[in-house]
Amino acid sequence: MNEMYILKEAESVASVAKNIFGDIVNKVYYAELHYDFRDEEKTIASIDYKINHSFNDNKSIDQDDKTIIIEFVNGKRVIFFNSEWGSMEAFNSSEIKKIV
Repeated sequence: MNEMYILKEAESVASVAKNIFGDIVNKVYYAELHYDFRDEEKTIASIDYKINHSFNDNKSIDQDDKTIIIEFVNGKRVIFFNSEWGSMEAFNSSEIKKIV
């Protein structure tokens, strides 16, 4: 099964990330895995819904079952995700299917 991420920039979350990390943050993306069998438009609609209804705190980034990628001004990207447990790791741009 082929899976890759679809990313959408989340400007409101970037302002929170900049408040936490400082001016080293360039952009923040909400990321969702897209599987070959899944409708791409539904994946994008899900991303839009989650960005608009899940991030409502201007002091913290709620990581409850969400995946975000923080892009720093040096070009490095770090992916943060969690479910029952959390993880943070360098993000390989070859995993991007599309940025919307």
